[in-house]
Order: sequence, then C-alpha cells, then structure tokens
Amino acid sequence: MSTKPLIIIGSGSAGYTLATFWRKLEPSQPLIIFTENNGDFYHKPMLSTIFSKQKTLSDLVSKTSKEMASSLNAIIHTHCKVHQIDSDQKILHTDEGEFEYDQCVLATGSIPKEIPNACKLSIRKS
Repeated sequence: MSTKPLIIIGSGSAGYTLATFWRKLEPSQPLIIFTENNGDFYHKPMLSTIFSKQKTLSDLVSKTSKEMASSLNAIIHTHCKVHQIDSDQKILHTDEGEFEYDQCVLATGSIPKEIPNACKLSIRKS
C-alpha cells in the first residue's frame, strides 16, 4: 500500500462512486478529492425534476461534503481549482498548493464540452 494518496478530481457521481468502491478495496490509503463546487452529494438525474416538483437544489442534497469526507475517510478540497497535473513528478498544482499523489483520476464528466464542427440544432417557435 502506498502512503501517497489517490487523488480524484471531481465530486460528481463518477468521482464519488469511484471513491466509495476504492475505499472498500483500500480502507487506509489516503484519499483526496478536489472539486470546484461545494462538493455536496446529490443524485444528478434529479436535477431535471426539481422545478416540476417545486424543489430547490438544496432539497436534493443527500450528504454534504463534510459528511462525504467522513464516510469516505477522505479529505475533500471544495471550491479549489486544479491548475496543472505534473504526471512525471506525480504532483498536482492547485489553488491550495501542491499535492503529491500515487494515482490521479479525472472525474469531471459533467462539464459540457463544445465539439468543433459539430452540428448545432436550433429550435424555432411557431
């Protein structure tokens, strides 16, 4: 077991699911999660129904980032931007300093990405 942490960048469904399953395999290796948001956990598909059910985003939160950190035995850096990953030296450069790691996983899939030369659709009102 390494004494350097697994670092996960992203606190969405992918990041937290990975952290949960990884923690079962490695209960004592350090685990650090970085997120640009508040790190609260909620079921993302429910976002599409909050308005029709007259709920707010805070109504969907099932665990705060502090509760997630406790349940995962992890450190979660919220509102923290990652600026660079030095994969040769295994060092992450962030708003909060540099962090060495054993393994680093990018779990940032919820950020929309524009695809060059992709077909764009527009909806016309009749």
